[in-house]
Amino acid sequence: MQSQNSCLSPEVGGAWDLIPYQMEEVEVPDELKHELMSAIFELAGDPPKRVTDSWLHTFKRHFFRLVPSRQLVLAGLLLALLGTLWNNLTLRDRLQSLEQQTQMPTSVIQVYTLQPTENSQPEAKGNAWLFTQGNSKHLVFHLQGLPANQGTEAYQIWLIHEGKRRSAGVFHVNAEGTAS
Repeated sequence: MQSQNSCLSPEVGGAWDLIPYQMEEVEVPDELKHELMSAIFELAGDPPKRVTDSWLHTFKRHFFRLVPSRQLVLAGLLLALLGTLWNNLTLRDRLQSLEQQTQMPTSVIQVYTLQPTENSQPEAKGNAWLFTQGNSKHLVFHLQGLPANQGTEAYQIWLIHEGKRRSAGVFHVNAEGTAS
């Protein structure tokens, strides 16, 4: 084996190459390490001080290091989370208002007996109830004896007050007699 140190004679170079195999490893004392590192830093100036990043700075650093497609996915997930939160708050408000409405007492103002305007369906009859719940008024109809609609036909309920007609709605009756 040729010695890598060309300035040494062949006899000394062979011995020189065998030195690492004959030595025992020794741990460098901590004091020596500290002394050596202090000397190095004195020559280079003050050692760099490590600044602890805020969580926001750390988040930004990791977020912007991501691939753009991952940024889009993350942004989409964030938007979905915000949308879900907004929807949840809106639904909670609606639920509270419905609970308040159901807790309000209902009182029937008047009951009406309904009759057909023509004699073509004498078996048709019904009732209507006008009631209040809180600040709102509701009108509920119960009709029976009406034949099923054919094609595009529909039934219409008219309210007549002081000679003036006002539509109260349109509905269809199926073969089972159910109105919709």
